[in-house]
Amino acid sequence: MRCNIIQEFQGEIDEIEFHDRRVFSAVEYLLDKVEAKFGEVYNKDFVSDLKGTIERMEEKYYDDFSFAVLENDFSECIEEAKAFNEIEFLYYGNDWKIEYLNKNIKNNKYELSNEKVNSWDKRSQGIGIAD
Repeated sequence: MRCNIIQEFQGEIDEIEFHDRRVFSAVEYLLDKVEAKFGEVYNKDFVSDLKGTIERMEEKYYDDFSFAVLENDFSECIEEAKAFNEIEFLYYGNDWKIEYLNKNIKNNKYELSNEKVNSWDKRSQGIGIAD
């Protein structure tokens, strides 16, 4: 048998490189959920740490890991939060291997400055846009 990998997956979100299509898709899906609810209020450190968290979870949970469950559980956590810094991600009801990400969310490590967030909010509402 002859096997050749012609091209590996390579993607990028906010300048963060991805080499696993499943991780890329999960991060993209979750960022879409965050943006739909709160706007683009996060910096690229959030993208990087979300990616790293998912990769570690996939490695540590191994046989029991499911991208579908992860996306569903994380999406529910986003929906339940009233603000970006209130998101607390859980996987199967627990935060094992997610503590670092959750702590940084709560400590506002990932939020853009208030000026940028307020600017985005005004644009999304059509305020301050010149004709």
